[in-house]
Amino acid sequence: MAPERLALLVGVTDYGDPGITKMPFIADELRGLATALTATGYTVSTYADAADLSSLSIAVEDFVRHAPPGATLLIMLSGHGVHRAGKDYLVPATARLRAADFTRHCLPIDVEQHLAHSRAGDVVVLIDACREGIHLSEKSLTQAWTSGEIRRVATGNWSGS
Repeated sequence: MAPERLALLVGVTDYGDPGITKMPFIADELRGLATALTATGYTVSTYADAADLSSLSIAVEDFVRHAPPGATLLIMLSGHGVHRAGKDYLVPATARLRAADFTRHCLPIDVEQHLAHSRAGDVVVLIDACREGIHLSEKSLTQAWTSGEIRRVATGNWSGS
Protein backbone atom coordinates (compact mmCIF):
# COMPACT_ATOMS: atom_id res chain seq x y z
CA MET A 1 0.00 0.00 0.00
CA ALA A 2 1.32 3.45 -0.96
CA PRO A 3 1.99 5.92 1.86
CA GLU A 4 -0.57 8.61 2.55
CA ARG A 5 -0.22 11.87 0.67
CA LEU A 6 -1.21 14.90 2.72
CA ALA A 7 -1.11 18.59 1.84
CA LEU A 8 -1.36 21.66 4.05
CA LEU A 9 -2.13 24.83 2.11
CA VAL A 10 -1.53 27.98 4.14
CA GLY A 11 -2.55 31.35 2.77
CA VAL A 12 -2.49 34.79 4.31
CA THR A 13 -4.76 37.07 2.28
CA ASP A 14 -5.79 39.88 4.58
CA TYR A 15 -3.51 42.05 6.68
CA GLY A 16 -4.60 44.32 9.51
CA ASP A 17 -1.78 46.81 8.98
CA PRO A 18 -2.64 49.34 6.25
CA GLY A 19 1.03 49.37 5.18
CA ILE A 20 0.77 45.74 4.05
CA THR A 21 -1.08 45.16 0.80
CA LYS A 22 -3.94 42.65 0.98
CA MET A 23 -3.78 39.68 -1.39
CA PRO A 24 -7.32 38.30 -1.80
CA PHE A 25 -6.36 36.35 -4.94
CA ILE A 26 -4.46 33.83 -2.78
CA ALA A 27 -7.74 32.22 -1.67
CA ASP A 28 -8.61 31.37 -5.30
CA GLU A 29 -5.09 30.08 -5.96
CA LEU A 30 -5.28 27.78 -2.93
CA ARG A 31 -8.70 26.48 -4.00
CA GLY A 32 -7.31 25.64 -7.44
CA LEU A 33 -4.26 23.95 -5.96
CA ALA A 34 -6.46 21.97 -3.54
CA THR A 35 -8.58 20.73 -6.44
CA ALA A 36 -5.49 19.66 -8.41
CA LEU A 37 -3.87 17.94 -5.43
CA THR A 38 -7.09 16.13 -4.49
CA ALA A 39 -7.34 14.83 -8.05
CA THR A 40 -3.87 13.29 -7.69
CA GLY A 41 -4.64 11.51 -4.42
CA TYR A 42 -3.72 14.05 -1.76
CA THR A 43 -5.83 14.68 1.30
CA VAL A 44 -5.81 18.47 1.52
CA SER A 45 -6.20 20.78 4.52
CA THR A 46 -6.41 24.50 3.81
CA TYR A 47 -5.53 27.04 6.45
CA ALA A 48 -6.32 30.66 5.67
CA ASP A 49 -8.53 31.92 8.48
CA ALA A 50 -7.24 33.56 11.68
CA ALA A 51 -3.75 33.65 10.20
CA ASP A 52 -2.02 35.03 13.29
CA LEU A 53 1.53 33.94 14.13
CA SER A 54 0.60 31.45 16.84
CA SER A 55 -2.12 29.76 14.76
CA LEU A 56 0.11 29.51 11.69
CA SER A 57 2.98 28.09 13.70
CA ILE A 58 0.81 25.48 15.41
CA ALA A 59 -0.87 24.49 12.12
CA VAL A 60 2.49 23.75 10.47
CA GLU A 61 3.96 22.09 13.56
CA ASP A 62 0.96 19.81 14.10
CA PHE A 63 0.83 18.88 10.41
CA VAL A 64 4.48 17.77 10.34
CA ARG A 65 4.74 16.24 13.81
CA HIS A 66 1.51 14.23 13.64
CA ALA A 67 1.95 12.82 10.14
CA PRO A 68 1.35 9.09 9.72
CA PRO A 69 4.46 6.92 9.31
CA GLY A 70 5.94 7.20 5.83
CA ALA A 71 3.44 9.84 4.67
CA THR A 72 4.36 12.23 1.88
CA LEU A 73 3.71 15.78 3.03
CA LEU A 74 3.32 18.88 0.91
CA ILE A 75 3.24 22.27 2.63
CA MET A 76 2.35 25.38 0.64
CA LEU A 77 2.92 28.76 2.29
CA SER A 78 1.51 31.76 0.46
CA GLY A 79 1.38 35.42 1.46
CA HIS A 80 3.84 38.23 2.00
CA GLY A 81 7.38 37.24 2.88
CA VAL A 82 10.50 38.92 4.20
CA HIS A 83 14.15 37.90 4.39
CA ARG A 84 16.50 38.88 7.19
CA ALA A 85 19.85 37.55 8.38
CA GLY A 86 19.76 34.54 6.07
CA LYS A 87 16.24 33.47 7.06
CA ASP A 88 12.91 33.69 5.28
CA TYR A 89 9.61 34.48 6.97
CA LEU A 90 5.92 34.38 6.11
CA VAL A 91 4.15 37.52 7.29
CA PRO A 92 1.03 36.70 9.35
CA ALA A 93 -2.18 38.73 9.13
CA THR A 94 -1.54 40.27 12.54
CA ALA A 95 1.97 41.58 11.80
CA ARG A 96 2.46 45.28 12.42
CA LEU A 97 5.07 47.32 10.59
CA ARG A 98 5.69 49.52 13.61
CA ALA A 99 7.19 46.56 15.55
CA ALA A 100 10.82 47.23 16.49
CA ASP A 101 11.77 43.68 15.48
CA PHE A 102 9.33 42.94 12.66
CA THR A 103 10.50 39.37 11.98
CA ARG A 104 9.93 38.38 15.60
CA HIS A 105 6.25 38.67 14.71
CA CYS A 106 6.59 36.57 11.54
CA LEU A 107 6.60 32.81 10.89
CA PRO A 108 10.08 31.43 10.14
CA ILE A 109 9.92 29.28 7.02
CA ASP A 110 11.67 26.33 8.61
CA VAL A 111 10.09 22.93 9.22
CA GLU A 112 13.42 21.29 10.04
CA GLN A 113 12.86 21.67 13.78
CA HIS A 114 9.67 19.61 13.50
CA LEU A 115 11.09 16.85 11.26
CA ALA A 116 13.04 15.25 14.11
CA HIS A 117 9.70 14.52 15.77
CA SER A 118 7.88 13.44 12.60
CA ARG A 119 7.25 9.98 11.20
CA ALA A 120 6.67 11.38 7.69
CA GLY A 121 8.60 9.98 4.76
CA ASP A 122 9.06 12.89 2.37
CA VAL A 123 8.29 16.54 3.04
CA VAL A 124 8.03 19.15 0.29
CA VAL A 125 7.69 22.83 1.17
CA LEU A 126 6.52 25.28 -1.50
CA ILE A 127 6.69 28.99 -0.85
CA ASP A 128 4.91 31.74 -2.75
CA ALA A 129 5.92 34.73 -0.66
CA CYS A 130 5.60 38.15 -2.23
CA ARG A 131 8.29 40.58 -1.11
CA GLU A 132 6.48 43.60 -2.50
CA GLY A 133 3.57 45.38 -0.87
CA ILE A 134 5.22 45.74 2.53
CA HIS A 135 6.45 49.23 3.16
CA LEU A 136 9.04 48.92 5.92
CA SER A 137 11.21 51.79 6.97
CA GLU A 138 14.05 49.40 7.73
CA LYS A 139 16.89 48.75 5.31
CA SER A 140 18.02 45.43 6.76
CA LEU A 141 15.35 43.24 5.17
CA THR A 142 17.43 42.66 2.07
CA GLN A 143 20.52 40.55 2.05
CA ALA A 144 23.73 42.07 0.74
CA TRP A 145 25.27 40.53 -2.35
CA THR A 146 28.25 38.30 -1.79
CA SER A 147 31.60 39.23 -3.32
CA GLY A 148 31.17 36.32 -5.77
CA GLU A 149 27.79 37.64 -6.95
CA ILE A 150 29.24 41.12 -7.41
CA ARG A 151 32.19 39.70 -9.38
CA ARG A 152 29.90 37.63 -11.64
CA VAL A 153 27.72 40.65 -12.44
CA ALA A 154 30.73 42.90 -13.02
CA THR A 155 32.50 40.41 -15.31
CA GLY A 156 29.46 38.78 -16.91
CA ASN A 157 30.84 35.37 -15.85
CA TRP A 158 27.72 33.47 -14.79
CA SER A 159 29.45 30.09 -14.47
CA GLY A 160 30.43 30.88 -10.88
CA SER A 161 34.19 30.55 -11.44
